[in-house]
Amino acid sequence: MTETSVPQVVVRLQPLTMVTPNAAGVYGLSRHRTIKVVSYAEFLRRYADHPRLLSVSFADDGVSHPQPVTAYSNGLDCWYILAGEV
Repeated sequence: MTETSVPQVVVRLQPLTMVTPNAAGVYGLSRHRTIKVVSYAEFLRRYADHPRLLSVSFADDGVSHPQPVTAYSNGLDCWYILAGEV
C-alpha cells in the first residue's frame, strides 16, 4: 500500500491553558489559540508519544468541575486534547 492510497485522516487538537495558576493544576480550553488541525501521521509522530492525564475544566470559568482528560504535547508547545467535530 503506497502512501498516496491512504486516505488523509486529520486530527483536531484543542489547545489548553491554565486559566489561573493554582495548586490543583486545573486547565481550561484556550480562548486565544485556535484548534490545530494536523494529519494523523503528524499526530503520531509529534504528539502521541507524550500523553499526560490533566485535570480539565470545560466550564465557562475554566476552573470548576475539572475532569481527568488525556492531553498531548510535542514538548515545545501547549497541551492539547482531541477536539470533537464542529
